[in-house]
Amino acid sequence: MVLECVNRLLEKGYKPEDIILENSWKLGHKGKGFLDIAVKRGDELFLMIECKTWGKEFDKEMGNLHKDGGQLLSYFQQDKSAQYLLLYTSKFENDRIEYKNEIVVIEQSYRETNNLKDLFDRWNKFTKTNGIFETWIQPYNFESKALTTNQLEPITEGDSGFIFNRFLEILRHNAVSDKPNAFNRIFTLFQICIAMFNFNSSFRMFLVKLFFFFCQFRIGIFS
Repeated sequence: MVLECVNRLLEKGYKPEDIILENSWKLGHKGKGFLDIAVKRGDELFLMIECKTWGKEFDKEMGNLHKDGGQLLSYFQQDKSAQYLLLYTSKFENDRIEYKNEIVVIEQSYRETNNLKDLFDRWNKFTKTNGIFETWIQPYNFESKALTTNQLEPITEGDSGFIFNRFLEILRHNAVSDKPNAFNRIFTLFQICIAMFNFNSSFRMFLVKLFFFFCQFRIGIFS
């Protein structure tokens, strides 16, 4: 797994001397962990990469990441120069290697934290799924692109629970009452946005303008 990721980095154009394997980091008060891959850009870290086997191990660490920060946020707390944190996995199937990664984009406020809990609380809990290894990006750079309709996948029960909890957190921060009803209305608006892609460009633009007019004045969203 780690070897395949290193090979992908080299094929992408990252320099061998910038790739550090099994760098040790403090975990908790007494524990020690080993980050699978660190990539330098100059004197600072550009990438922190934790590799997990495809399936249960990757899914488990994704759960840990969203539960308390997992290994990646713990490592970042030790060296806040990193720009991006990657949870990486791959598998060999049907004579080809398939990979996927979840990318945490570091914001400046994350570097101002004093402990892991504060860091986790400030993190927006969103990850990107592209921007490092894709054909449109050069090494030592990051550019994430939005999903296309062909890349959309059915929402699972776990996905819907995560989305609902994130909306509840936003609604609590903004002191919105009747949270379940507000969630249902916002989610309906998102479904309308997705459906807009089925219309021609001129009518879609009209719907977009109407949608933003609707949101700007909050007609019936939270009332």
